[in-house]
Amino acid sequence: MNANHRTMQLIGYEKVTEELTGFCTGLYTPLGKSNEVFVALPSIEGAADSSVAAFTPVFPRHATYLGEKDVGRALSIGDRWKDVLLIDGELLFGTRDELYEEVGASIKQLVADFPFTAIDLVRDRKDGVRRFAIGKAFDRISSTFDRSSARSWVLGTYFRTQILTHLRRKLHHHNASPTTFEALRHIQIQHTQDLREIEVVLPGFHVFDEGDVAPLLALDRDREAYALLSDLPEELGKASLAGRVQNGKLLPLYRPKEVLVVSIGRAGEQLSRIIMNAGGKPRFIIDANWPTRLFVRTTAAELQFVVPNDFSFIMVLAGDDLTIQDRRDYDHLMALAEGRLGLPVLVVPSLPTYGPSDHLFPADRQKMVEFASGTMLLDTSVLRSPALSGDSASSVSRRIADLAVQTSLLLLSSANSLQRVARVFGESRDICLRVTLVDNGDLARGIHLPSEAVMLREPKQKLTVRKLISPIGSPIRRRSSSATAGNLYELTIHQLRYKDISDLAIAAVTRVLERNGMGEVARKVGDTVFPPGVDLDFPHLTAVINVELDETVCLLVTVETPSIATIVAFERVGIQVVRYSDEQTLQRVVAANGLGRFKHVLPADIKPLGPHLPVDERTPFSKADGLPGLVVNLDEWHSWLDRFPNHSLASQARIVVPTGIRRDSGSRVVAISHSDLDTFTLATDEGVDLLREKALQNSARTGIGRILLKPEHQTPESDRWVFRSGRSPVVMWRLPRGYTVGEGWTVFDGDEYSVAMITSNVFDVWMRMGTGRRTGSERRWTEATMDQFPWPEGFVREGNEVRCVAPTDQFESACGSLRIENLTLDFQDLSPKALRREVDPEHREYLTRAAMTMFGLDGTESEIRLVEALLMASDTIKPY
Repeated sequence: MNANHRTMQLIGYEKVTEELTGFCTGLYTPLGKSNEVFVALPSIEGAADSSVAAFTPVFPRHATYLGEKDVGRALSIGDRWKDVLLIDGELLFGTRDELYEEVGASIKQLVADFPFTAIDLVRDRKDGVRRFAIGKAFDRISSTFDRSSARSWVLGTYFRTQILTHLRRKLHHHNASPTTFEALRHIQIQHTQDLREIEVVLPGFHVFDEGDVAPLLALDRDREAYALLSDLPEELGKASLAGRVQNGKLLPLYRPKEVLVVSIGRAGEQLSRIIMNAGGKPRFIIDANWPTRLFVRTTAAELQFVVPNDFSFIMVLAGDDLTIQDRRDYDHLMALAEGRLGLPVLVVPSLPTYGPSDHLFPADRQKMVEFASGTMLLDTSVLRSPALSGDSASSVSRRIADLAVQTSLLLLSSANSLQRVARVFGESRDICLRVTLVDNGDLARGIHLPSEAVMLREPKQKLTVRKLISPIGSPIRRRSSSATAGNLYELTIHQLRYKDISDLAIAAVTRVLERNGMGEVARKVGDTVFPPGVDLDFPHLTAVINVELDETVCLLVTVETPSIATIVAFERVGIQVVRYSDEQTLQRVVAANGLGRFKHVLPADIKPLGPHLPVDERTPFSKADGLPGLVVNLDEWHSWLDRFPNHSLASQARIVVPTGIRRDSGSRVVAISHSDLDTFTLATDEGVDLLREKALQNSARTGIGRILLKPEHQTPESDRWVFRSGRSPVVMWRLPRGYTVGEGWTVFDGDEYSVAMITSNVFDVWMRMGTGRRTGSERRWTEATMDQFPWPEGFVREGNEVRCVAPTDQFESACGSLRIENLTLDFQDLSPKALRREVDPEHREYLTRAAMTMFGLDGTESEIRLVEALLMASDTIKPY
């Protein structure tokens, strides 16, 4: 199940019996989806008053599915548990209390006719109804079979189920281990011959921690358990109650204490939410005897009320976006940890977008906060190492959170691991922890990885904290390794990096060269000279790498996102600037060498420029901006047109091109705006009435949330063009008349010369300057940035259209060979790879160089010269 599917809708049920009355298993599917079926899982098994913990997929064999009018009942993770109950075939859905209210006065009839269903309904009620239902069921079994069978049912089935659920609630509160919960399934109910004593016996084939089975051993003093017993009929309800482990062993097993989680700053709070998303239960385990909940969240202010003996250590999730109050909280936390609490501290830094974490610096540099003595520091920057990768679908925050959990498991993997590691941090300075995934026992390949914080060398301290962590995924995975059911991890301690990232830079370049089959290409470290105009925040964390290709490519590799000013300054001395983690730009510079491409390019990872000035209301670029008033299927529209060919709305409707591939036939639709409905609808209008009857009730299912309402051109020779918003490179389609687009599209009004300018990489460079880092194949493009594109001399704005009146000969020639197709209703969204092939790369390069001549450039080998030209032509952003 997708992690985003936290809310499901009830789509059917599966009966437990053939009766028309009884509880059923609810079947769910994510909102708007129908290809998978799920059942809900409770946080406490068997407890109807628990919450929904998760959904798991199933393949029902005898399902009954609901009709459209019955769909709409929703259930979310964290909601109180809800059941499906049939009463004479009528479906009821809700909590046990809600179902009891709906049954109402007919509860006595339900008890009389279906006593076992009634017992399930009133299992947690204490108003006499439960005793009445148990008595009726007991009498029915006695009359159908005999009294001995009735006693066996009431003790071995009903009371066993009740006491099992009661113990699960208690153990959930005591944070018992999964092993204990699993063993609890095997409890037995035993009684003496005279029924004066009843024992709840846990078979002794496990070794239990006394704290785990404490609720069982205390049943003789448990008022709630005796309340369950008192509802049983006759002398059974007067028996004494006890619990014991049969031939079992109670040993002082090592069970780690919980970890106290404290977040500092907004980024730290985000990490905290991820870790605590499952109630503090880790997604990775080492030992099934460990407690099910390992993390407890608190705040810096609440630390003064913490009982130190309840926790193993404090994990501080630290952001780099600290306010003055955050710093005060940090100082308060460190003082408490070192003083009254006396607990070790593990600091888990977030990874800032534009640079390294200030926490991962040696002590002689200016730091945000002062760590307490012995504070452990986790190297989270290893997640950016060129030699490692994680789940590409996971965010950096998710991977940091997983890394923090795995570190905690390793620190708690034995009774003395935490103390051994903390002792090293108390005796040394400027060190950090590194978690390494060990591939097939080959430690050398895993430990010697460079990162922003750690140099490429042996660890300072190699501790034998090695454990197999299972299952479920890994934030750190060797690119070359295959997935395994369980992963062996090692915890080591390294010296923090002071300066010189040549090892990191070489690793990043080597990664790209090897991917392109160029592993033998020479690369070496050069001298770094900083020209005027450089504004790097971490100049000491840079390295110059010379790559010997057809001609020497000189790279300045940084640990931070460079600014335009820095990129331009180094380009003037023949050096390409790139962040070590910007693999896309390294690929462009290194792999394209000798192919006629630009020698110096604008990196994908840059700090965007600004600020922008207000935008003219008449803009050539537009996006979907209005809600459709009516949406009808295309076939229905054609039949309506045959009947009302001269209706005033006939010319106002627009065929909507879908954003991408749609499974349902309803994706071929026609939309009419609210304003057109109001303007062209008569007081009594048969045509509009018929349209409303044919309209789709749920237009969102077609993917048409908003549509472009901008009026079409008045002159027949004008064209309208569209391209997918934020996708790179830009691929244009001609939008036929009478068509419009929904969300996900950008519309442009202009002539073919202006379309060619947008198709070239000139426009792409401008958008990268204004919007910065790319995310996957899409960017967060804004209309303001697009509308402020500095059209060069030779282009004019006429209303909301752009036209070229004086193209250069080279640009006119390049535009003449550009072919643009019409957008059709069978449009299928293109993958990034297919998008790059839509316009031949060699032709796009030629088109780009020709477009640069409109800015007064000629045959330049540097994309950075274009950046300078765009800045000179622009009056909407400040250069640098």
